[in-house]
Amino acid sequence: MFSFLHPASRRCLHVTRWLYYNRNLLPRELDAIKSNCNLVDVRQPEELVHEMPAIPGAVNVPLGELEGRIGELPKENVVFICRGGVRSARALGIAEQAGFTEPRHLDGGMVAWAAEFGQKQQ
Repeated sequence: MFSFLHPASRRCLHVTRWLYYNRNLLPRELDAIKSNCNLVDVRQPEELVHEMPAIPGAVNVPLGELEGRIGELPKENVVFICRGGVRSARALGIAEQAGFTEPRHLDGGMVAWAAEFGQKQQ
């Protein structure tokens, strides 16, 4: 696998098995495919209650528990989500090291999701 910066979109793309896939999903891209993905929200449980709730269907596995619980997750079609995109990017790296097939994350996290779809923070 190797990576390159797409010149037009300035987004990082990865080449694996000679196919292109984008690790970083924008909110509208995730919205279009979310029913066919395994969504994993890596925020703390209290964030889901006191801040923005999870996207329906997402499983909550806090980032600090991810390495110990990685075997509970399917290894394909996984999209990681957090508040701002930093923790989900870390989760992406953990998943890649664990041998997941083309894992992705929500670029900008739930903040970007809320900005795109008008969900308000509590």
